[in-house]
Amino acid sequence: MTEKESYTWYETFVEGRELAAAREVLSKIDETIRIFSFANDCYTMDNLIENIDAFRQKIGDIILLTVRSNLEHDTRESKRVGTFPKFKDEPGISHLVWELNSKD
Repeated sequence: MTEKESYTWYETFVEGRELAAAREVLSKIDETIRIFSFANDCYTMDNLIENIDAFRQKIGDIILLTVRSNLEHDTRESKRVGTFPKFKDEPGISHLVWELNSKD
């Protein structure tokens, strides 16, 4: 995958979206793993390692987008505390952990 191809994919399917639910975040991470591990008609760990720098960049971008998308969330108001309380305008996504745990 060329840098232009990966940017087009990211711009089309990730940038400008909100990632405010655990399922959305995990889906985008899974999609990113699949994009960067595919080459020569197969998915391999070797392919992922060959693209590791671009992969790390996109995963970091997804995490930052997730944090930005969740800045407004306040666990005191929703009572959805995952691992730590999170207050409005503070970075954190522990309420997404709560969301995953509540599905059990």
